[in-house]
Amino acid sequence: MKSEAALCRDVLREFEQAFGLAPFPLVAAYTASKTAIEGFSASLELEMRSVVIGVKLVEPGYGPSTRFTENGQQRMQGLVPEAYAPFARSAFAALAVNKQTTAAADVAEAVWRAVHDVSGRLHFPAGADALALASRRSTSNETAV
Repeated sequence: MKSEAALCRDVLREFEQAFGLAPFPLVAAYTASKTAIEGFSASLELEMRSVVIGVKLVEPGYGPSTRFTENGQQRMQGLVPEAYAPFARSAFAALAVNKQTTAAADVAEAVWRAVHDVSGRLHFPAGADALALASRRSTSNETAV
C-alpha cells in the first residue's frame, strides 16, 4: 500500500457522492453503500496515520453535466410499486427544483484542497449542494429532501 500511496504523494483519495451526507428518499441501498465508504475511510485514516499516509474523502454533490440522473432513471423504470408512486413523484419533484449543484471545477478544487491538506481533515465536500448538506449534517437530523 505504501508504494501505491507514494504515487499519490502519500495521500489516498476516495470519492463518494454526497448521498452519504444526508438521508435521501428512494435510494436507501445506494446511501448505505456511500455510508460504508465513509466508515471505511474514517477507519483507514486512523490506521494509515501511523505510517504518515493521509486519507481524504472527496464528496461531490449532484453534477448535472454527468449522466448520473439519466442512468439512474433508466434503471428505475418499472421498479416503483404503484402504491408507492405518489411518494416517488413527490420526492423526484423535490429533487428536480434543487438549484444548488456541483461543477467539475468544484470537484477539482476539492481534490486539490484534499491533497494539500495537512490538518488531518477527512471530509471534503465539493459543490454548493454538498457543502449545504455537510453543514446540515453537522447541525441536524433532517433528511436531505
